[in-house]
Amino acid sequence: MVLTGSPYYDKLETMPYKEKQKYYDEKVRWIVEHAYKYAPAIKAKMDQAGVTPSDIKSLKDLEKIPITSKDDFVRMQRESPPFGGVLTVPLNQLKSICMSPGPIYNTPGNDDAYLRRVEKSYFGCGLRPGDILLNTFSYHISAMGILLDTPLKRLGVTVIPMGGGNKQLQVQMIHDLKVTVYTGSAGFLLEILRTAEDMGYKPKRDFSLRLAITPFDHGLMKTIEKEYGIRVTEFYGTADVGIIAYNCEQKLGMHICEEMIVEIVDINTGKQLGPQQVGKVVVTPLDETLPFIRYSPNDLSSWNDELCSCGRTSYKLNPIVGWVGEAVKVRGMFVHPSQLAVVVAKFPQIERYQLVCHRIDEKDFLTFNFETKEDYVSPREMEESFKNLFRDLCRLNLDKMECVPKGFIPTDSKPIVDQRPSGSK
Repeated sequence: MVLTGSPYYDKLETMPYKEKQKYYDEKVRWIVEHAYKYAPAIKAKMDQAGVTPSDIKSLKDLEKIPITSKDDFVRMQRESPPFGGVLTVPLNQLKSICMSPGPIYNTPGNDDAYLRRVEKSYFGCGLRPGDILLNTFSYHISAMGILLDTPLKRLGVTVIPMGGGNKQLQVQMIHDLKVTVYTGSAGFLLEILRTAEDMGYKPKRDFSLRLAITPFDHGLMKTIEKEYGIRVTEFYGTADVGIIAYNCEQKLGMHICEEMIVEIVDINTGKQLGPQQVGKVVVTPLDETLPFIRYSPNDLSSWNDELCSCGRTSYKLNPIVGWVGEAVKVRGMFVHPSQLAVVVAKFPQIERYQLVCHRIDEKDFLTFNFETKEDYVSPREMEESFKNLFRDLCRLNLDKMECVPKGFIPTDSKPIVDQRPSGSK
């Protein structure tokens, strides 16, 4: 738990790095041995590579183990449901089961390390016991809402399980309950604040909001801080493994949680890269329940070892600069071509299609362009049911559907196209 009267969550945060290196080497040996013994999928990929637990003695030795990508994990779950052979306990021992786009089953597991990463990250971002926090992440099957709920309550925070939608009600709750901290997407917070102004409120005067903790979105963060005086900070994570890194008040890079091993590797060789070299993010969480060993969410980033004036000694993750593969990240959620194909398959009148993500007024905007078969005349009849199915499967609202002329979508085009400026993704 939090060190009483300290700006740090625990002693690990300020441990000299040479000591921390020994700590990580010990943890690597332990988690690899545990996963090999209890997670069939981990044992299988190590056996196939000719690697045994005794071969892994340090962080550097992790290079010997093949990387499992997000796409691999989707396939593994399909072939060996529900957790693809990575779960180390019986299903009925899990405290909760969620699902994220892919579709991928995931769980906060039963690990204290998993919960500590949430507490430590939010504490590092500036959350404190006694805060009143509005959680606008979804609580409906999506992992993020439930992921935050238990550990933040354990931290001593009052959590309002709001979820998304209904901006007028969000405004009322923020005002009436004197909410001090918001968590959710930066784009949604900006919509709430502007809705509040439309309702006659002046957020700087009428709200108690001092802090917003969001998945990274630098452009909107600056807008909120400048226009409304609310400090905005960020974290990085995925539904599969939870929170990985977070920004302290200095904002000099996201501190990597001590309960998480992060490598930046060459996208072709899988070999570890040095500071400031851009490569694929690969993570090994120190969780017993779901011991992913070398799992990649397909993000591209780099790391730095510059000392932070906050006093924490962890290496830091630089902002995500892109993604590997065809999946596109929109409003904090990945959309996979395979998901889109499942939706389209329900509508035989669609002959060719393309999902386009672009940026309008600092907000991600999704347009589904489609061509219909010759004998189909009225696309409007299907739009509502298509949008509903897309929302249910992809956890995102489709902003626009456009029936385009024959030949508008090239035959060799990708099913998902990202047209956003690189800095806004």
